[in-house]
Amino acid sequence: MRLRPASAADSAALLSLWNAAAPLTPLNEALLQENVFGDDGADTDTRYVIEAADSLIGFAMGVTRSGDGETRGSVKMLAVAPEARGQGHGARLLEAVERILSERGARRLEVCGAAPNYLCPGVDERYVEGLAFLERRGYRPVGSALDMRVALAGREFPTDAETARLHARGVTVRRAGADDQAALDGLLDEFGGSWAREVAISMAAAEPRVHLAFDGEALLGFSAWGGNNAADGGFGPMGTRPAARGLGIGGVLLKRCLADLRDAGFESAVIPWVGPVAFYEQQVGARVTARYVRLEKVLE
Repeated sequence: MRLRPASAADSAALLSLWNAAAPLTPLNEALLQENVFGDDGADTDTRYVIEAADSLIGFAMGVTRSGDGETRGSVKMLAVAPEARGQGHGARLLEAVERILSERGARRLEVCGAAPNYLCPGVDERYVEGLAFLERRGYRPVGSALDMRVALAGREFPTDAETARLHARGVTVRRAGADDQAALDGLLDEFGGSWAREVAISMAAAEPRVHLAFDGEALLGFSAWGGNNAADGGFGPMGTRPAARGLGIGGVLLKRCLADLRDAGFESAVIPWVGPVAFYEQQVGARVTARYVRLEKVLE
């Protein structure tokens, strides 16, 4: 059994390994490339595999990200083939990743997450064996998160009536353009977090995947898609200034993005790391499809 760095040449074997080990969080080739080999938001990334004969039986990836004066570490992905579990391979992979993250200055590690480029916000609660493994190694629950999914195929997402009501109040909703970047940057700064990087990817598309709501020159809200997990129909992020909430802006912005995703050929869209579940249920009939446990470990 050989522990070695992973490379792009392992992509096909990694895809097979991951989907066998993590069937509730499946990857396709595009998602694998985006999450494993395309994480350009990482300050440090490291990828290891365990090789047995001519096959891969384990994989782990860690990243560090900096911000707010600290280095954040994440065990972004970890998988061991079902037939190879219970032999210490997971512990070996985890220790290798933890060592690198610690050497790069991380003192607190999360599992999954790793915003702004993340596959999922935590460990799916149905991975009972994996949760127990991580807790035995010092990871403790620190919160939870939800994903929702909304059907797109054959659906319309009309916004004419809502747009007319907003227009009567002086609010216009339209697709973003290059000239909107400064106003968008200002709004994203107010929200903070990792949204700016995701939205930058959405803005860089040939036709920006971002919709904006303005009151005159004042930007009130935005919605975006395709900035993370683009190959799985990833929606978000979306935000409206607190003073402008309750006007119906969010519903219009959401539906504009979902119509884009439908027109791009997606049969459904993922709404990740959801906060207002009732909003998405009421607006577009989205349903919760995964519940995650968020875990952290403090390194000594």
